[in-house]
Amino acid sequence: DGLIYTIDTDMFQQEGNVFVWETTYDDSGSYDVTLTVSDGDLSISQLININVENVHRAPVFLGLEQK
Repeated sequence: DGLIYTIDTDMFQQEGNVFVWETTYDDSGSYDVTLTVSDGDLSISQLININVENVHRAPVFLGLEQK
């Protein structure tokens, strides 16, 4: 039997058996997600933690202060 992979969040786009999440700087934080694999009869799940770091944010120019 083929295996079916699922994840318990809609943050990811599923592409075959690969889950893709294109994060932004505003997504930084810690996320717990559950991955499940099934053959149609039996399944097993694993809770994993994903950490998205807040790096490489583009600089923002706020203007010059006049004195």
